[in-house]
Amino acid sequence: MIEIQGRHQFKGAAARILKERMSVRRMEAGAYFVRNTAKGHDYVVRFVRIEGKVFGGCTCEAGMPSDRRRAPVQCKHLLAGIIVHNALNAMRRAAHVAPAPIPVFDDTDDPDMMESNY
Repeated sequence: MIEIQGRHQFKGAAARILKERMSVRRMEAGAYFVRNTAKGHDYVVRFVRIEGKVFGGCTCEAGMPSDRRRAPVQCKHLLAGIIVHNALNAMRRAAHVAPAPIPVFDDTDDPDMMESNY
């Protein structure tokens, strides 16, 4: 797992993601299925929040090195998952914004609408 601190971490992954097409589907809360359509490889990207910090991991070789001496690095699959995750969260936030209240007119407050004026 890699601590996700900001966009600056993913400059290299951003350059690599432009070369190959990725398909991303949400599996469950915080987990995404990422398919590299150019190569036909499938990966799982997961996000967790621990003590206020966000961590992400991918099942690819860069995200989970088989050689335990190597540290995980930011991969293009993790970036693809982040992009979709952030887009879904932005849509959820936009959907939860309360619409402007519809004014309710009460005839008793308007002197022109009182029965004595008819």
